[in-house]
Amino acid sequence: MGAGAYYVAPYLAPSRPFPCVAGTLVYHWHPQLDIYSAGAPVAIPANIGIEAGCHQPLHTHDTSGKIHIETDRTRTYSIGDFFTVWGRVFGNPRQMLVNGTSVNPTRDVILYDQETIRLEYASFA
Repeated sequence: MGAGAYYVAPYLAPSRPFPCVAGTLVYHWHPQLDIYSAGAPVAIPANIGIEAGCHQPLHTHDTSGKIHIETDRTRTYSIGDFFTVWGRVFGNPRQMLVNGTSVNPTRDVILYDQETIRLEYASFA
């Protein structure tokens, strides 16, 4: 049992909040994330959630803001999950729009295919 704990711990290290995707994909979705800080667009980095030998189920390939959700597990993911993979604090956006509709800004909003999430912060550093 002790050996199992040593095997699992590195696999779920803080830089890898979810197990690496290894099996057949259950789904492959592409929500769009747009972040604004004091009215100016914020670039979302390429390769969030991608490192040698491990793809997190939520990741980016470029700076377009498109989140790739490629998962081998039957579960949903939230915007907060993406921020966790990114290693950023969700914080307190002053406004959150999902497909143009204002919603309560919370990290619990579930991500779905082809939706657009816009987060507006007074300051996002």
